[in-house]
Amino acid sequence: MAAFDKYLGDTYELVDLIKDTEKSFIALVYDKHAKRLCAMKQRDLRSLDLYKILKDSNNPHIPQIYRLFERDGKLIIIEEHIDGQSLEELLDYQSSIFNEKFVLNILLQLCDCLESLHQLNIINRDIKPSNIMLTKDHTVKLIDFGIARIFKPDSLADTEFLGTRGYAAPEQFGLFDVGQSDPRTDIHALGVTIKELLGKDYHGWLSEILERCTDLNPARRYQSIPELVQGIKRTRKSWLIKRFTLIGAIVSALVVLPQLIHFETSEEKAPVKSGSENLTIKQPSQQEDKADINSKTPNFEPSSTLNEEITKQLIDFTNSQNFDTLPIFNDISIEPIPASSSNLTKKLDYVPAEYPQLLLFINGKLSENSSTHSTAGYIYISGTDNYQNWQRNDKGDFLFPSNWTALLRIQNHTNSDIINSHLNVSLGKSGKGRNDKFSVDVPTIRAGQSLDINLPIANKVALYVLGSNNIHGNIEIFLRSNDDKYIAGLQREIKIR
Repeated sequence: MAAFDKYLGDTYELVDLIKDTEKSFIALVYDKHAKRLCAMKQRDLRSLDLYKILKDSNNPHIPQIYRLFERDGKLIIIEEHIDGQSLEELLDYQSSIFNEKFVLNILLQLCDCLESLHQLNIINRDIKPSNIMLTKDHTVKLIDFGIARIFKPDSLADTEFLGTRGYAAPEQFGLFDVGQSDPRTDIHALGVTIKELLGKDYHGWLSEILERCTDLNPARRYQSIPELVQGIKRTRKSWLIKRFTLIGAIVSALVVLPQLIHFETSEEKAPVKSGSENLTIKQPSQQEDKADINSKTPNFEPSSTLNEEITKQLIDFTNSQNFDTLPIFNDISIEPIPASSSNLTKKLDYVPAEYPQLLLFINGKLSENSSTHSTAGYIYISGTDNYQNWQRNDKGDFLFPSNWTALLRIQNHTNSDIINSHLNVSLGKSGKGRNDKFSVDVPTIRAGQSLDINLPIANKVALYVLGSNNIHGNIEIFLRSNDDKYIAGLQREIKIR
């Protein structure tokens, strides 16, 4: 706490320390004068010009910057605290909401955000689901500008090759020799992000757009955000015209179909007589009026009036202002989820009563949450638990000792029974490929009851090592139903002191 006194002063009160490394920190603070929660971040002082530009921006998709000041050669930023969830979290907890309509909403808001940034000559360079927040009123916020840069027309290349692999464009790592990163760089990351939201099985009308966004060659991508938006409009309009044309053809066929089904000549069928009487079928008279016969044949031509009406409605719709402006849709309900230590805005999220509570005991000692409204916390290793004496795997990662135990207590304080559920447990660090994962089936837990489950953590990855001073560890536990819907979760970061 004392280390933050020089940053907090008399104005700010530390609520939670989210991230603290040698190069930067992120903290949740309370502004006593303005009476609001804020995010306090430390950045390199070289970023001052960039954040001055962002401070003057009034785009609703960029967090508002309240104050910039310098301490000990570092830039301290006080900015808006975003109350919402990241797209990465929503993909984990509520992946079913990411239908085409909902993702189009997100895409259009991000286009508005990036167009504003590019007009200010700012290239974000780190667009990905974890850096995009969605508030309760469905507003998209781009929250991380840690590796953003100002585009300089006279520059030949970026001074540093930075970016998140899998999202960053090839030119961010010096490929294609296109010079410095530019708006096409953000368009590539945007395309990769939207692809991830829609899922690998998506083959809808946005596929064509996204393939062009993510082309490895910058020259074949959309060259600007306005060009991308126009491409979305054209493709959507073409798709809707094809769709409505098909609907028109189906409707016309349905009008004709009853005539085909119910058509009969005015001649009644001769009754079939029983016994040995002969069956007689009346043949039409040679002198029967041909015009009369023709009058009994149905007209198989579809109604011209119907076709004209469908065409008129289609033209009116595709030429309407609402069509061209691609309205934002707000009909998806986003449920709150428990917080986790990995993101600033998760710390004070409300944990609703319908979520069961998970308690984790390590070697008989309860591991506590990091704050009142959080399901994230820490496990500290010190003294006799010196990890340097632990066994290690072939990658050099430290393993939990064979005598370590973990007990998870599930308290079902809700009004519903928990039936056919299971635990997904990840030890080490999820998503880094340096972890142990396993699942545990959970017996039925009646409403108001608790259940203790022993977790086999002995000799499994505790701390993964990415360098002599880069050692991390996590325990992540998710209680899910058989159809993989989220029920409750818990995360503990392993700290060395």
